[in-house]
Amino acid sequence: MKFTAYEGDRPYVFISYAHKDRDRVFEIVAELERQGYRYWYDEGIAPGSEWPEDVAAHLNRAAMLMAFISANSMQSENCRREINFALSKGKPFLSVVLEKTEMPLGMEMQLSAHQSILRYNYSNWADFIDKIVKCPSLIPCQGEASSAPTPRQTANAGISQARKEAKLMEVFTQALAYAEKGEYVKELTLLLDNWELGCDNGNYMVKLGRAYRRNGMTAKAIEYYEKAKELNPKDPTIYSNMAIAYVTTGQYAPAKPLFEQAIAMAEGAPLSLSQNDFASIYGNYALCIGLMGDMKGARKYLKIAKDKGYAEKLLNDKCEQLHINPRSIGRRFFF
Repeated sequence: MKFTAYEGDRPYVFISYAHKDRDRVFEIVAELERQGYRYWYDEGIAPGSEWPEDVAAHLNRAAMLMAFISANSMQSENCRREINFALSKGKPFLSVVLEKTEMPLGMEMQLSAHQSILRYNYSNWADFIDKIVKCPSLIPCQGEASSAPTPRQTANAGISQARKEAKLMEVFTQALAYAEKGEYVKELTLLLDNWELGCDNGNYMVKLGRAYRRNGMTAKAIEYYEKAKELNPKDPTIYSNMAIAYVTTGQYAPAKPLFEQAIAMAEGAPLSLSQNDFASIYGNYALCIGLMGDMKGARKYLKIAKDKGYAEKLLNDKCEQLHINPRSIGRRFFF
């Protein structure tokens, strides 16, 4: 059994294993493949390359390490080296313990601080695999096919509408806190776990789409923005969020008319948006058209965004991306 190791710029899992365990490990890798995860393992070393350098380079670029622990791997200097290297880089780490294994004390101490899935605790293979593939740290490494993480059933079904709305606001507050700390996997996991609370709520769909986008799953983000449009077609922020998803992947042509639609809707009903949302739509539109080559238009809309109270940091970020001197936009924030 052989798989195609991922080569590219998207987040992927580095698989660390002892070659003597390959049959057991590759059964699990087959499930990762089926679920649409990107991964790299040492079968992906290019012919003629220097083995330690190639492995180190791929591990350094990996989004996380999945280490298969066994007596064989603990006897393997390469496996121990890969684990130590990943831990020294502070990478997300998941150990899958294939069998009861006596470890060196130093290794046991290091691994005890990280999530472990113990094969011998599962009598059912399906439950064991389900635990692995639903590990939150894996989410950024999953592709944009239909196998991407999807909403899950939780205990929220059947609660009263008032309680549902109150609980959904609590979820939104916690999701925002995760996003502000850059903990996008936790943000997405929290929203997915509370699907029943928001499945008929356009704002929830927008937040879920945004969480998918932050985790690099643009196609899933757009899918949920489309659901948000069905629920609330007159909300301009839905169109601007969808446009941002396109911009982040370099697809400026489909983004531009979405921004223009959002601007027309916002200007037609100015009281429907906060000043911050208004400014954000203009600022992001300026970035889009600037990246398309319309620098005059970009300056114009950055000025409008600034006048509407666009945050200084966001304005500076847009100017930096477009190689514009912020002082040329105006002197409101710059002295």
